[in-house]
Amino acid sequence: MIEVLAVLAIFLAVFIGLRAGFKVYKTKPTIVLLLLFALTGIPDVVITSNYAYLHPEMEGNALTAFFLSFPYGIAIGTFLWAFGWILLAEAFLRLNWRFLSYFTLLTLFAAHLLGMLTWADNIKTGDIRYLSLVMGAGYAVLFWAGIQLWRASETICPEKQSRSKKGTSKPKAPGAPKARG
Repeated sequence: MIEVLAVLAIFLAVFIGLRAGFKVYKTKPTIVLLLLFALTGIPDVVITSNYAYLHPEMEGNALTAFFLSFPYGIAIGTFLWAFGWILLAEAFLRLNWRFLSYFTLLTLFAAHLLGMLTWADNIKTGDIRYLSLVMGAGYAVLFWAGIQLWRASETICPEKQSRSKKGTSKPKAPGAPKARG
């Protein structure tokens, strides 16, 4: 059950960013990188929660171990972790440091992939069905949300808006000659 709460904490962090109007959800490159971050983050937190909840000695990351040491701490820590990194990527975008925003999200994807793989030897065959169910439900929501964000980005993407407005500073009268140049 704690695994489900941890996944819900990720979606809560995303939802708060959406409600706040974060730019990170409005451009296609960041949407792809956020999806990759979640793609590896969901199984990492599910597997970590399943095997290390209230057993922090099993976790190598000291901060994660702290949140694993008390009831529901992993859900709180997961929310703070996801929202904190999304907030940092958002800050980089607002400062117009796109590369740092992209790099942050790409690094999180790679780090979660590595974190998820470190549990490979500990996964028990009997746990596969339950872990797959939790991750599959998370992925279903992730897939749906990704499609919705992708569709919305086509209409609100700043790059597309600036291209469509290029050279149209004044309305033209019907039949007026086209400007050269």
